[in-house]
Amino acid sequence: MLAEGRPVSVETLIDRVWGQDPPAEVRQSLQTDLSRLRRRFKKYGVADNVRLAATPGAYALEVAPEHVDVFRSRLLHEQAISRRQSGTIRDAIELLREAVSLWRAEPLTGISGEWVEQMRASLDGDYRVMIRELIDMELAAGNHAKIVGLLVNLIARYPLDEYLVGQLMIAYYRCGRQADAIGLYHATARRLREDAGAAPSPRLQALFRNIRRHDPAIAAPQRAASEPVPGLDRFPPPVPEFTGRAEELAALATRADAADDVVLIEGMPSVGKTALAVKAAHDLAEHFPDGCFFLPLHGHDADHLPESPAAALSELLQLAGLAPTNIPRETAARAGLWRDTMEGRRALLVLDDALNEDQVRPLLPGTSDCRVIITSRRHLAGIDGHHRRLGVLPTADAVALFTRIAEPGAAAAPDAVTGAVRLCGGLPLAIRLAATRWRDRQVSSLETLAEDLRGPHENIAGLQDPALAATFALSYRDLSIAQRRIFRRLGFSPVAEVTPAAVAVLAGIPVHEAERTLADFADHYLIEETAAGRFQLHDLIRQYAMALPAREDPEFDVRRAVGRMLDHYLLTADMADRMLFPHHVRAGVAGTDRGVPVQPFPDEESAASWLAAERKNLVRLAQYAADHAWNTHAIDYAKTVARYFDYVSQWEEAERMHRRALNVALEVELPRAVARARLDLAVVQWRLGRMDEALANATKAEQVAHRAGDAALRAAALDQIGLVAWSSSKYREALAYFGESLDLYRDADQPRGKAECLNHLGMMQAQVGRHQEALCSFRDALESFQSIGDIRGEATTLSNLAHTHLLLGYHRDAYELFQRSRAIYRTLTGRRNKAILNNNLGDVARYRGRHETALKYYNEALAEFSATGDRINESNVLNNMGLALTGMEQYDEALTRHRSAVAVARTINNTSEKIRGMLGIADVRVCMGQYPIAVRDYRAARRLAQQIGDPHLEAQSLSGLAHVTSLTKGHDAARIYWRQAYDLFLQLNIVPEIEAVKVRLDLIDLADH
Repeated sequence: MLAEGRPVSVETLIDRVWGQDPPAEVRQSLQTDLSRLRRRFKKYGVADNVRLAATPGAYALEVAPEHVDVFRSRLLHEQAISRRQSGTIRDAIELLREAVSLWRAEPLTGISGEWVEQMRASLDGDYRVMIRELIDMELAAGNHAKIVGLLVNLIARYPLDEYLVGQLMIAYYRCGRQADAIGLYHATARRLREDAGAAPSPRLQALFRNIRRHDPAIAAPQRAASEPVPGLDRFPPPVPEFTGRAEELAALATRADAADDVVLIEGMPSVGKTALAVKAAHDLAEHFPDGCFFLPLHGHDADHLPESPAAALSELLQLAGLAPTNIPRETAARAGLWRDTMEGRRALLVLDDALNEDQVRPLLPGTSDCRVIITSRRHLAGIDGHHRRLGVLPTADAVALFTRIAEPGAAAAPDAVTGAVRLCGGLPLAIRLAATRWRDRQVSSLETLAEDLRGPHENIAGLQDPALAATFALSYRDLSIAQRRIFRRLGFSPVAEVTPAAVAVLAGIPVHEAERTLADFADHYLIEETAAGRFQLHDLIRQYAMALPAREDPEFDVRRAVGRMLDHYLLTADMADRMLFPHHVRAGVAGTDRGVPVQPFPDEESAASWLAAERKNLVRLAQYAADHAWNTHAIDYAKTVARYFDYVSQWEEAERMHRRALNVALEVELPRAVARARLDLAVVQWRLGRMDEALANATKAEQVAHRAGDAALRAAALDQIGLVAWSSSKYREALAYFGESLDLYRDADQPRGKAECLNHLGMMQAQVGRHQEALCSFRDALESFQSIGDIRGEATTLSNLAHTHLLLGYHRDAYELFQRSRAIYRTLTGRRNKAILNNNLGDVARYRGRHETALKYYNEALAEFSATGDRINESNVLNNMGLALTGMEQYDEALTRHRSAVAVARTINNTSEKIRGMLGIADVRVCMGQYPIAVRDYRAARRLAQQIGDPHLEAQSLSGLAHVTSLTKGHDAARIYWRQAYDLFLQLNIVPEIEAVKVRLDLIDLADH
């Protein structure tokens, strides 16, 4: 096994196992043992991965290095060093942790001998190098607490290793355990004297002195003051007048360095739970350098259903940097992935407004490095942690809060203020509202304020605390008639977070009046400005506002106002969609009031910014429309934002919207809407790699569109079926579907649909080796895109043309086409455009032999494809990176990239990229001298290429087989493979490959003569 696939002679095996005094029948014993090994490979189901091959006088164990712990650990070690050099320290640490974890026991346990002892010492040296590098990186990253246990175990194994002792002393010191660090030094000094007759090294002595005098040089690394904590910008801002809660904040601060820390802040509504959690998070953020997470769970939100554990986990995983396509569908799998993702991270998680234990439990990271703060109106007894019941503000703090808001005049009458805050029940929200009334002289005296608060007030919203009902009622009474009307409109708004433009539509007033009114409400603590120009009512104030229209507004007025708001958002989204995707055919939105004011967008950037800011509101409005019998709106919302959600890879949200739209369309029996919703669902499922579901929905969409007589929609469905077939490596089917779709687009006179389908057809033709046909399809597509002014389609087609020219060996033409494509892409918004461009530029650089430049482009492209969950392009660029790394002779890294590409390709059933990965791995095996494994991989790749009908990949497999055969068996044995490859390349007219193989054949012929 340690020979890495190379044959080992019988004599060498005998010498290494039996040493200088083998038994008389040693050869027979060896054959018996080897036969037993083969049987065990079959018994344990590993015979496909492990093969014991016999050659004259020798044996070879053919097994991929990644299946052997020692070789896999070396590979991981090399990758870690590469990551460290590139600055991605966290990735390097994770790789080294995995490498070290493979060393489960002493190597070669159970056998002895001179060679075995030498090899065991060598392997132990490898392990100690890895473990030292891991410890160094962990300490540099501030993970001192995490490695104490590891170091203790290592010192038990290597008690005189002063390097390990020194690192444990540093870890102890950084954990606040100075006494333990000093005690360890004295114990080590005593052991060195007794066992080795030596004193501690100068380095260890210096470290001991530094610990005793608290030298800052050995303190834990600190985050730079200017460096923001990741995720903190997504937290709500701290309440400006936050007052009191000193004991609670001190307790939270004390627990910042505690292990297994889950704090539950529980209490009645409006007592300040969220304000305390947010204040604590901002104060403690510097202790959690790996990120802060804030997630509203909407457990008691009248405007929002409680967040399901699955949805909450999806959002947390995306906040942690995972792409949507890397998130499993099952809740349990998501919870496991969340725990794995957070392992080793020092992060803070705030779960706000939890409903119950079942909602919270799957969200807990389960690692001592993470801290969790949970707020809830209920006592969550089933969650282990530190439960703090938050009461109302103590009188002194309540008076201080009132005085801060009411300004100095209130300080002159402390008794009156005390009486007022007691009537407010000590609730911060009620105190703010009451103090604002006094500040703005809406009452003549504090005594009058107290009388107003004393009552009586009708609790129309069923609020839990009468003090809140009183303060809300008084604040509402102080508003002007116009302001009251706007306040009531905010109560029945379908979305909680609003803008002045939305409020203007909802209330039927000019935007400038809405701006002024919202500013007044914010100044009076009736509404909070969550971001510039965006406002949200406190949930209890919203509950109060929602109860008012039932008493003061006719139902017809309420529904008409809501309808205007639905129309406003829908028409604005439609306008943004048209700005971003001007050449797409769309039916438009039906049943809307065109008189609703909509502000046009000056450019693509502003349209994209609006859609990004309103994305969650659009999802909420689509749900509201479906739930409240606005059927046409529910359907139109989903189809209007489909392109944008696809563009920004928000596929999980898009899938929920399209499913709702489909259910509504089925219920009201709108065939075209059913077909459209199914097609949009198919696109999302195709993006997510769920090919069976995508195919089912696209097929049903085509059937419904056919019955409805909608040729353009049917053509789009057929085109999508073709894409699914292509991604599943069913090339003949894909060609047929693209061809049928193209005919329909031409008959329906749909130039953009025709151009897009021609692009897909051309890519498929290039895939199966029909390159001249592909060039014709691309040129026709380019002409169509240019005729309608679709520069995004033009850029994509130029890129496809360039790829085909590159494949055919026309490098200069390819470079010029890529430059034209690049010039257009640079004018377009969108992260995916830039990623595609970088992948293309990487290909050009790689074909020119500039592998390092290519790798830089590929790295940028991979970061984007991984972040957005574009699995098809992710597998492609991973394979491209593998090829570049092979060109740089970085074989271990190349293997990693190709294996990753194969793994991604398997998840989306993309056989083509899987074959590319297999070929890349085989090429690396040849470079590393692992010829038998390379032959196996080339043959497997060839079989798959034949199955899917890809002659180019088959020809590449044959070329690889020819090359490795010439190295192992000579040129004559390789001739048949070269000839088969040559015939296929000739059939495909791929000039560079034809010329390269012809040179090989000519050399063989010369050798024969």
